[in-house]
Amino acid sequence: MQQALDLAVKHHQAGRLREAEAIYQRILSRDPNNPHALHLLGLLASQMGQSELAVDHLRRAIALNPAAAQYQCNLGTVLMAAGRNEEAVATYQRALALQPDLSEAQANLGIALMRLARFAEAVQSLEIALRSKPDDFQILDVLGSALSQDGRQEEAVRILRRALTLRSDHAPTHHILGNALVLLERPDEAIAEFRAALALRPDFAQVQCSLSGLLVDKGQTDEAIELARRALKLLPNSAAAWYNLGRALRKQNHLEESLEPLRKAVALDNRFHVAHNELGQALLELKRPAEAIEAFNQLLKMDLSGKGRYNLGGALWAAGRYEEAIAEYKAAESLGFSDPRLYNNQGAVHHQLGQFQKAEQCFRRAMDAGDGFPLARFNLAMLQLLRGDFREGWIGYESRWKARSIPMPARYAQLGMWDGGDLRGRRILLDCEQGFGDAIQFVRYIPLIAQRGGQPMLAGRTELRRLLKTAPGLHSMVCPPEDIPAFDVQCPLLSLAHLFATTLENIPARSPYLFADPALVEHWGQRVPRDKRTKIGLCWSGSPTHQEDRTRSLSPEDLAPLGQISDAWFCSLQKASDAQPAVRLPKKIPMTDWTAELADFADTAALIANLDLVISCDTAVAHLAGALGKPVWVLLPRVPDWRWLLDRDDSPWYPTMRLFRQDKSGDWQSPVERMVRALVLQNTANHRSF
Repeated sequence: MQQALDLAVKHHQAGRLREAEAIYQRILSRDPNNPHALHLLGLLASQMGQSELAVDHLRRAIALNPAAAQYQCNLGTVLMAAGRNEEAVATYQRALALQPDLSEAQANLGIALMRLARFAEAVQSLEIALRSKPDDFQILDVLGSALSQDGRQEEAVRILRRALTLRSDHAPTHHILGNALVLLERPDEAIAEFRAALALRPDFAQVQCSLSGLLVDKGQTDEAIELARRALKLLPNSAAAWYNLGRALRKQNHLEESLEPLRKAVALDNRFHVAHNELGQALLELKRPAEAIEAFNQLLKMDLSGKGRYNLGGALWAAGRYEEAIAEYKAAESLGFSDPRLYNNQGAVHHQLGQFQKAEQCFRRAMDAGDGFPLARFNLAMLQLLRGDFREGWIGYESRWKARSIPMPARYAQLGMWDGGDLRGRRILLDCEQGFGDAIQFVRYIPLIAQRGGQPMLAGRTELRRLLKTAPGLHSMVCPPEDIPAFDVQCPLLSLAHLFATTLENIPARSPYLFADPALVEHWGQRVPRDKRTKIGLCWSGSPTHQEDRTRSLSPEDLAPLGQISDAWFCSLQKASDAQPAVRLPKKIPMTDWTAELADFADTAALIANLDLVISCDTAVAHLAGALGKPVWVLLPRVPDWRWLLDRDDSPWYPTMRLFRQDKSGDWQSPVERMVRALVLQNTANHRSF
């Protein structure tokens, strides 16, 4: 019998399983209660993929020899291979009760407990196993993973590094170590481990995905995108890989392209809360607030933190649902979210609602919570300017650079800035730092620079070159990417109001301070009708990329009542642009449209010079007409930009300007009707003194 058993074992060890099985069966036919043969036959059945039969043989062997700890250990291994981890744990525990020093059972018990997510117990078992085998790579590897899963990352890193000294060529260990380092917020070390894993296994999709996510955080988006796409070829249903791809594309400002992968991520895992958040943020940046609200509402189904309510508040704000936004911000605060951005955004919404005292309180709270929080200081400054508090407002407006509301030219940090001192014989470079309208409004300070003996140079966009060169006292103008000539000091254009201590009483409001080219004026004069009709230019929309364009711009239909005006000739001043390539004209107003021929602001100025009146929303055309000294009527939202102040129908910046304000937010009917009545009155009086 023993010789037959020895022969069967030789066949078994050599992989000749059928021959071994036949001998085991012959032995058992002669001796059905041979526990050793049953035990070996059970192991063989397991190797042949017959797990149920294997369990049956091993249980029979144990019943015949209940003191055999190794039998229990092997049964546990078969059960664990079959996914029956609860039974495996109990079996390993019985084996250890029989033989406490059976390190194999102790280690396998740790693995089974790991699979049941009983990580603390797994660590305890594996640490006991490690005492017997301190240099066992597998025990160290699994222990490191268990420690990481149990939240003990520092210990996990130590154990996993120890494992890698034994087997540095094991890619999964590098991956687990990298994940632990991510949780410890040590991204550079994690990246090194992920790269080591990929060097060993270039097709390790999980590592490609993990590394992709870290590289997005590092701003290395090209490689992140490549890795995410490689991972998706191997794991097309990986929500994490789709998320990383979408996040990287969003970071590259490919917003439309980012939506599909982010939507796939949440479709694959609807509980993937950071993907819902990323999708919502991308939609907000695309100015699609209704869809962003839906994404953030999905987020709130799984993330009830204040941050989730804060994000929803931002989407509601963008949608113009101000009261609801305030409610979400208050909910976020009640949940413990105390980021200064919360108070700043609350202030901004209160500002939009015309609740200026509450807005100021929120801005100051943000400043207190965020060590001055420059964005809130900047927003407070704009509120102060709106109220006419220029002394404090101009000081705070200088915080726009720290607030990153306006991009700062790199040379500002490298070269001297003018502080308002002596300029005699000095060349001063003035940056047209913001939009077209801002540049047109603030070049009024150039004559004051010249009066102090300075030689003002302007750096601005090409569209303004011909117009702004007419500013009295301007020495020269450069339009990047042209090389900037040598200069002695520099200054942002809108800082001049602060440096000249501008108040409501001393605004340099002499008009005109810009001039149309006489030759161009003559050219357009030959085309504008020379009859007695009132010649009116219309502009109803600003740049759609402007942060507040939704509130300041009108639709063409809003101007329809102007079509009632008899004895008026209308022309469009509404230019197309990259952001607004197709301009829709008001259907009910007969209108001439020559805007395709207006190459720059100098052309527009020449056309305006031939008009009696310009009617515009808050955009560069209004500033241009005012700078030219042309009558201009401006339609303003209920809460306008800071420069238009409050509760007045004139502008201290432009003597020829008249302001028509909304009575309530979003309602253009009332100011347009007042404008129509004013035009009828002008025509009835038969004069054009606007």
